[in-house]
Amino acid sequence: MNRSAPAALALALAAVALVGCGEGEVTALALEVIPDNQADFIAAQQAMLTIGCGQAFCHAVTQGNFKITGEAGARDAEYQSAKAAVDLENPEDSILLRVALAGDPAAVGHPICFAGTTGCAWRVVSAWIRGGTFEVDQDGQPLTPAAELLSGCMPTENACNLGGD
Repeated sequence: MNRSAPAALALALAAVALVGCGEGEVTALALEVIPDNQADFIAAQQAMLTIGCGQAFCHAVTQGNFKITGEAGARDAEYQSAKAAVDLENPEDSILLRVALAGDPAAVGHPICFAGTTGCAWRVVSAWIRGGTFEVDQDGQPLTPAAELLSGCMPTENACNLGGD
């Protein structure tokens, strides 16, 4: 006997039972689906690696639940850890941006990698985050994809050691 047949039957019965339970007609729920922007993560990952996030004593190993090496085999895990540090409702409040931003209270004890919000690396990481929110960039303009933004600017190499990009 096919093992998926009982599961399919149970699902069909549940659907019939749900339709028959209510009064009136069945209403479908409209759920907003936030897109999975893993493909654009490569640009944000490259920007973070360039400024020094993946150095030996930083996030080359897991520190604070975050690791970034750029290794192809680790890309999914690194995407998941970066995504966990993102606030899609308030992209500017994402810990991924705040923890290394000069003057931000979240940056206490962390190297300053973003001197401000106009530097290349900050804008690329911000664009990657906003790419999952259907929002515009920090100036209200249509969002430039992270990969396109990265190709037009070069983050300051080792900015975390220099005090920011």
